[in-house]
Amino acid sequence: MKALKDLYFLLNRGYKKDLAVKFVSDHYKLKKKDRYKLMRIVFSKRKIESVKRKKCEIKDIEDKFLAVDGYNVLITTESVLEDKAFLCFDGIIRDTRGIFKKYKFTERSNEALEKIFSLFRKYPPKEALFFFDVQISKSGELCSLIRKNLEKYNLRGDAKAVKNVDYTLKKLQMLTATNDSVIIKDLKNFVDIPREIWEHLKQ
Repeated sequence: MKALKDLYFLLNRGYKKDLAVKFVSDHYKLKKKDRYKLMRIVFSKRKIESVKRKKCEIKDIEDKFLAVDGYNVLITTESVLEDKAFLCFDGIIRDTRGIFKKYKFTERSNEALEKIFSLFRKYPPKEALFFFDVQISKSGELCSLIRKNLEKYNLRGDAKAVKNVDYTLKKLQMLTATNDSVIIKDLKNFVDIPREIWEHLKQ
């Protein structure tokens, strides 16, 4: 797609991302959903290199304290299972549906949780702390379900609904499961759980 290449070119020459995305999108007369994909998928070479330095392998979560960006990891894993996720320029798998505020727990959500906890069973963290946005409907019920899964898989951890997940994760500075670039830029290291699941499904 020419728009992807053009945006990458502009970002590498120092153009601000929001302005570059608007310029390229207007040039190719892209629809709103495609503009959103551009924003999520394309990054400059400098940012790509920064992400690669921070990214850990899935095996690195074993016996470590792990923070989990709850909705981010869950929604993206669901998208992976539905073949609606994209491998971005920085090597991270991302959801591009933009359903965060409209999120509803479904049977697909249960399947996604099974995939996530299967990884935890294989590489058990010392403790897994899930954080969900309290403003999203039924976050409390989801936290209860996470706690049941932690018990089911004999894992230490907890799940909490908080006002600002981004701030909480940045403040903790633990190894963090997320693929949110806004959070990653302020972390020392992170792990991309949906990509691991995506790789396994490709085999």
